[in-house]
Amino acid sequence: MKNFLIVVDVQNGFINNETIETYNKISELLDRKIFDKVIVTKYKNIDGSNIEKFMGWSNLKSEDSQRIMPKIYDYSDYIVVKHDYYSAYTNEMVEILKKENNQKLPENVFICGFDTECCVLKSAVDFFENGVRPLVLADYCFSTSGKKLHDAGLLVLTRLIADKNIIRNKIINNKEIEDYIKTL
Repeated sequence: MKNFLIVVDVQNGFINNETIETYNKISELLDRKIFDKVIVTKYKNIDGSNIEKFMGWSNLKSEDSQRIMPKIYDYSDYIVVKHDYYSAYTNEMVEILKKENNQKLPENVFICGFDTECCVLKSAVDFFENGVRPLVLADYCFSTSGKKLHDAGLLVLTRLIADKNIIRNKIINNKEIEDYIKTL
């Protein structure tokens, strides 16, 4: 069984004083080369998007703000671009996962990145609803709006996907991942 890591929206435009620490943690995690495949999502806001229209949020329109952070980019096997939606669970993502997993969806995917209460949460729920166990790496997620919303996202995820599918400790090696999966 392959271990897939999905890194959600770790982009220049989402890096601030609070998220830089999480970016560094994700970079260290990737340095350990624990996962078989790393799939990175890249959010591109577009003119007239629902986020702009309904929320008044017009960030992440420039190439510089959309740029995937360097270490994340260096380790990515695939980059899935998202336009005007939160979830990493896209047709392209499904095709990649099936291609890399003998033409079927994997049993599990590991998810980390930004924002815990938005894109990470929606991605995890969409994988869950499509029969793939999302394993959210809580220590490798955060919110650009701060700890309060990060914690809120994790709280809601405990209800939506179950607390046992949220890994709350630092991941050191592949054996920890394999041992954790055996307990599910």
